[in-house]
Amino acid sequence: NHMIKLNKNDLTQITLSTSITKTALLMILRSIESIVEVMTNHTRKFPTLNSLISYIRSRQNELPIQGKLLVEWYKVAQFLDLLTNDPDWLVQPQKAYWAINICNETLTWARGVFNENYRTKSSQRPIFDREDSIVIPQSKDKE
Repeated sequence: NHMIKLNKNDLTQITLSTSITKTALLMILRSIESIVEVMTNHTRKFPTLNSLISYIRSRQNELPIQGKLLVEWYKVAQFLDLLTNDPDWLVQPQKAYWAINICNETLTWARGVFNENYRTKSSQRPIFDREDSIVIPQSKDKE
C-alpha cells in the first residue's frame, strides 16, 4: 500500500513502477504458461496470454478459476501488450500495486493447481510438502 502514496510525478518512481509492473505481469504470464504446459504435456504452444486464458477457460473442470481473477488476467494481457510493444509507455505506482496483487493471486492459484495435480500422481502428496524434496547436507565430524 506504500506504493500508492509515492510522489506520482517523480520520473524515477514512475520508471521503477513501470519496471515492477512489467516484472509482475511477466511472472503472471510465465506461471499461466507453466500450468498450461503441464496440462498439455508440452505438446501445444500458445502465442499470446489471451490464448492461454482461453485454454484455461476451456478446461474449467480441471483448472477451476475465480471469475474475478479471470477478468484481471484479460486486463493483464492488455497491459502486457502495451508495455512490450511500446517501450516508452510508463505507469503510475497504483498500477504496479495492482500488478503485484494480481501476481500474488495468480501464484496462489498456480500453487493450488500444482498441488492438486501432484496429489493425483502416485506419491499422493503435493510436491511442496514432500520431505524428500529438501536436501540437507549432513556434516560429519572428523575428530
